[in-house]
Amino acid sequence: MIKKLLVVFFVLSTIAFAITACGSSDSRSSGGTQTGSDTSGRGTEVHMKGAHFVQTSVTIQKGESITLVADDSMPNIIANGT
Repeated sequence: MIKKLLVVFFVLSTIAFAITACGSSDSRSSGGTQTGSDTSGRGTEVHMKGAHFVQTSVTIQKGESITLVADDSMPNIIANGT
């Protein structure tokens, strides 16, 4: 009986940890919209904090570049498309 309770506790703890670790955070800064008119030569910077982009949208012209900046240590995978 105790083994079953420990297994159930372990499974529920693992699920709770996974939900907490993958959950979203509302601590994003207010980024708003950014246009690609940066003349510093770096291009437009897009900041990412956690699993969210800080800016809600970015507009660039054909030929302009963007620089993706991770503001934390969370690993991110960038892929083209969906």
